[in-house]
This record gives sequence, structure tokens and C-alpha cells, in this order.
Amino acid sequence: MSEELKPCPFCGETQIETFRHGSNWGDSWHVECGAEKCGNGTCHHDTEAEAIAAWHTRQSATTEALAAMEQAREVLERAQQCVGPGYVNWHFAARKAIATLTEQIERMRGEAQQPSGAQTVGQNGTTLTGE
Repeated sequence: MSEELKPCPFCGETQIETFRHGSNWGDSWHVECGAEKCGNGTCHHDTEAEAIAAWHTRQSATTEALAAMEQAREVLERAQQCVGPGYVNWHFAARKAIATLTEQIERMRGEAQQPSGAQTVGQNGTTLTGE
């Protein structure tokens, strides 16, 4: 391996490994977190260098989730403006969904900005320590 691997963006683990896989279709490479309770990694790539580049350019799951939630909120807000006033139930449901998304976005932003060493519990019940 020619390049040092960055810590895992999901759990902060520094024991990161590259793996080479051989098959009838040729070799492929991927990078994987060595933490027992994490194990996140990249997709398979043609070269080790491509797998490492993919590992170094990934966003954390929180960042990706926030972007998707913000986009969903914007779509709902635009759709709500397009629906006629006769669809009261739809407007009510859209307002509720927008409020829920806004609340979740703010909560996730707060968790993402926790000070160094802070701990949160992931969806699967694992304890994650901030960098």
C-alpha cells in the first residue's frame, strides 16, 4: 500500500485495510474499516489506488443523510405550493412531514458538531466516539 489511509468517517477507527479480490472477471480492490462493530467500506474498484481514493473522498453517513433530508424537505415545500387549496389533508400531511424533517436535520446537525470525545449511540445500538 503506497498511501496512508484516513480514519473511518463513520466511527473514527484508524485500523483501515485494503483488500484484493480475484475472480473469473478479474481482480478488484476495496477498503474496509477494521472496527468489529463498524466494518464500513468502499465498493469494489479496479485498482488499489482507486479504492483508496474512494475511501478518502467519502462523506460521513451523517453528512449524506443530512443532504438527502434537506433535499426532501425542499421538494415537499415546493410541492405544497403547487397543490390547490382543496387538498387540506395533503397540506396538513406535508406540513407535518416538513416539521419532522426540520427537527431531524437540526438534531443530526447538533450531533455532528459534538465536541471531541463525545459519545453517541448509533441506530444499531453501538456507541460511537467523536474525533
